[in-house]
This record gives sequence, structure tokens and C-alpha cells, in this order.
Amino acid sequence: MRYFSFIAAFAVLMVSCHTFDEKDVIISDLNPLGWEEGQPVVLRYRNEDTVSLRRISLIVRRQKGIDESLNVSIRSVTPDQIYFTESMILDMNVEITPYRNDVILSRAGEYAFIISPPAGEPVRGLLAIGVVIE
Repeated sequence: MRYFSFIAAFAVLMVSCHTFDEKDVIISDLNPLGWEEGQPVVLRYRNEDTVSLRRISLIVRRQKGIDESLNVSIRSVTPDQIYFTESMILDMNVEITPYRNDVILSRAGEYAFIISPPAGEPVRGLLAIGVVIE
């Protein structure tokens, strides 16, 4: 019995010492019948931590049977209105696609991530798109 108490106390100590990564997920629903040019998704993130390294990823929920890649445009806007726009190819076979590693969001305030679909035919079968900040 005494041995069991020692093991239980050790397990509690190990769990209490483990740090869990904090994740913020900002996601927006899409019309699965068609996400069209001119319908950007604006995701807003309130930042208070201006010193930690972060990882930013894109997350996609899709209908079954959608397994092609998707080229999206991402505009990142800082609280002081500085922006950077780039294209990214999302692999629809994975739910989370890394976007930026070891990023410091150096300004406190609201950041915006504006994700736009490609020009041309509407993108069908997407249920939601968002960002994961950890």
C-alpha cells in the first residue's frame, strides 16, 4: 500500500510539472457550395504577449472527397496597420498546415489575418478556415 501511495504521489507531481502549450484557434465558417473571389475571411487575434515565440498554422475543415491543394492569399495586419501579403498552398489532405514558425508578435493589440480564395472558379467543399496560434 505504501508503494502504491508513492507511485500515485509521483504521478501527480509529474503531471503538475508538465507545461501544456496554449493554443488559440480562430476559425470562420465558409459556404460549402462555394467560397468565391471577393469573399475574404477576416480573422482577428488580440495579442498581449509581445515576447514569446509563436507558431502560426492554417486550419481547414472540408467535406470528404476534397483532396486537392488550394492556393490562398494571406494578408497579416499588425495593430499599427503594417501588413504583409503572400500566397500559400494548402494541402487538403491535412487539417493543419504550418504557416510561420518562431514568430514574435511584437505589438500588443489586435492582429488581423485576412485569407482570400484564388481568383476564378469558386472553391467548393470547404466548411471552415482559420488560424492556430501557439
